[in-house]
This record gives sequence, C-alpha cells and structure tokens, in this order.
Amino acid sequence: MSVVRLIPSRTWALRNFFHPTLPAVAAWFGAGANAVQSIFLVGTLALAVLTYRQASKAIFLPLRTEVFKEQIKVFGKIQELFLEKD
Repeated sequence: MSVVRLIPSRTWALRNFFHPTLPAVAAWFGAGANAVQSIFLVGTLALAVLTYRQASKAIFLPLRTEVFKEQIKVFGKIQELFLEKD
C-alpha cells in the first residue's frame, strides 16, 4: 500500500526554493522594475522642482538690470511715435 504525503518532502522544498518557477521569477523582476521606476520618478521630480526654483530666480533677474531699463525707454519712444500719428 502506498502512502500519500500531504506535506511536500524536504528535498522538494529545497529544490523549488533554489530553482523557482518562471512565474515566481517574473514576479520578482516585476517588483524590482516597479521599485526602480518609482525611484527614477521621484528623482526626476526632485530635479524638476529644483530646476524650476533656480530658473524662476533667473527669469526675474532682468527686472533689476540696466538693460531692462533701457528696453523700457526704447519701448516708450516707440509708443510715443505711434501716439503722435493719431
């Protein structure tokens, strides 16, 4: 009479632990890919925020320069030329 084992043998457990099935490997790679993708997303977002903060300082910098003041004078003269034609 043969005995049916309900609990897997020790060798079966070791064999399947060290040689996992393809779906198990795919699940680990999927989890690793998601982790790498999340880290990349967070890093890119942080870089974008820091770049925006630095760029916003540089964008408003010309308001304080002499070049901007000269441009305002030139545009004022152009505006006077158009107003005189009326």
